[in-house]
Amino acid sequence: MGYTINCDACEQASWAGNIVELIENHTDDNQMFKCTNCGSSGAYIHKIYETQGNEDPWEPYFKGIIRIDYKEAELKDYHPYVFLIGHGGPQEKVNSLQISYYKDLRETGGSLKHGHGPGGAPVIGLSDFANILHKLIGIGVMPD
Repeated sequence: MGYTINCDACEQASWAGNIVELIENHTDDNQMFKCTNCGSSGAYIHKIYETQGNEDPWEPYFKGIIRIDYKEAELKDYHPYVFLIGHGGPQEKVNSLQISYYKDLRETGGSLKHGHGPGGAPVIGLSDFANILHKLIGIGVMPD
């Protein structure tokens, strides 16, 4: 599995062979995707997913990615990340988050594995995410 990163600025695509390469080589300082051909920020990954029934396909524009690294030794191979997604076109602002993780066991002879359920990773609207944060602050789990 790999990722084709599209760029409207130079109209050329670049390629990342896996999730680690995507994060390390195709993001700018703000965690947004950048074109490795021209260096333009604002690159994106466009996917089309068929849905069940007679619903329209889901067409997210993945605009960036935030990797969450754990420093604890027992979790050093576990990397949750959040895709930043816009809907409606490559110029659309980020309005959803997709949360997933990968495990990179290649240094110990294993493989690079993605983790998510059979239906894919959850996607949460920014307003829903803000509501979750608000509730966490309200119950004292997170400082305000």
